[in-house]
Amino acid sequence: MVNLSYCQGGRNIHYTVLKDILSVKKPSTLVVEVRMDEDFSSHRDFGTVGYLGDVLSAPFLINANYTKDLYKAFQVRYMYFQDGIMDVLSEQPHFKKHLNYSHLSLFDKIAPLSDLEKHLAYRKEQVKALNPGPIRDYRLRFPKYYLEKIAELCRKNNVRLIFLYIPSYGMVSEEPFEIDYYRNMADLLLPPPPLFRDPKLWMDTEHFNAMGARKFSAWLAAELGK
Repeated sequence: MVNLSYCQGGRNIHYTVLKDILSVKKPSTLVVEVRMDEDFSSHRDFGTVGYLGDVLSAPFLINANYTKDLYKAFQVRYMYFQDGIMDVLSEQPHFKKHLNYSHLSLFDKIAPLSDLEKHLAYRKEQVKALNPGPIRDYRLRFPKYYLEKIAELCRKNNVRLIFLYIPSYGMVSEEPFEIDYYRNMADLLLPPPPLFRDPKLWMDTEHFNAMGARKFSAWLAAELGK
């Protein structure tokens, strides 16, 4: 089992990572994180790390960052071309001893209650502001395009797809906004709300601390083992 994380949202980066995984390994199960709501735009690094064919063929009519992704794709490849000419890439990287970050005191931190309460109020307003309709449906076409490509890759490679709901502190909504969409595509795991409402388990508004991570991991392991 391996846990892969790429900072910031954008379903096209998840699609890229899955293609990389499948090029070297065929996992039996893929668990994809689901937040309270989908990110409507491209990941900021998609043009840099995405396959050139995927960047070029991305659905530009529903991708506000298409031009930026395209620029980054050609920029980074030109830079690699320059480095290749100057033989920079043949230099060996300088490896340093890896640290065991699990022992850093950062992960034992407990977020200030005032920060958590402000975040909770913000999320409640976000739920109130949810406005189903044609504009939202149009914006959702972008993340759904890549979620469906992820599901298709899983089907072709006989990989079980599971969606896992991981909201931020407070779990203002006990279900993701697009719950029916996820359930029509794959299994969806909904974690116990008390884990997300205990302020002692959070290092900031978006991340568990060490204690919270252990409790969440124990619950998830039990669910996957069923």
